[in-house]
Amino acid sequence: MIEEPKMTISGKHAGGLGLGVLLALVASVSVASAAPLAMVPGDVAPEVRGDTSLGQRKVVDFSETRLTLLNFWATWCEPCKQEMPVLEELHQTREDLQVIGVMHDSVENEQMQAFLESLGVSYTVVRPLLRVTKAYGGVGALPTTILIDSDGRVVRRYVGATEEQLEGLIRDVDDALAGRKLKEMVFPDRINAVTDLDRPK
Repeated sequence: MIEEPKMTISGKHAGGLGLGVLLALVASVSVASAAPLAMVPGDVAPEVRGDTSLGQRKVVDFSETRLTLLNFWATWCEPCKQEMPVLEELHQTREDLQVIGVMHDSVENEQMQAFLESLGVSYTVVRPLLRVTKAYGGVGALPTTILIDSDGRVVRRYVGATEEQLEGLIRDVDDALAGRKLKEMVFPDRINAVTDLDRPK
């Protein structure tokens, strides 16, 4: 593990710094240390708890199936809409896999249900508690999909939804279910992931 270099200020140098500069330095270090880190392979996946469009509380149990696909998405995210039918097909055709959608925007339950029905989505989708998204590193771009094993550990993290990435996701699911070693990661394409800045006004 690579450790971040520690910043030290000797008494000789500290005396020459103004109080404002010292406070700014302390504040910047505090913010950096408090910033959530993106999940990486091997990390323990935080608990996912939220409400469905029917108002039912759902707590995801990763041990229920061999694999879990956790998909962070939003109704305004066009790449998410392209990815969701692929996730639905995996949900319908792969045994020992559960797909969980985690909503990243706020719409009424009726709108949420209508949106899911329009895309033919039948897998579980939850409106998470705020701490869920933060625990997973803040999810700075959508779609973000995380593959988790039955021990609750992250296998891989995907950002974006290019055709090549979706093919890689399907391949990874099939390889993991079959106990095969995963192949080289398909890296995200920036134009196929969106952030809150891309939200329609």
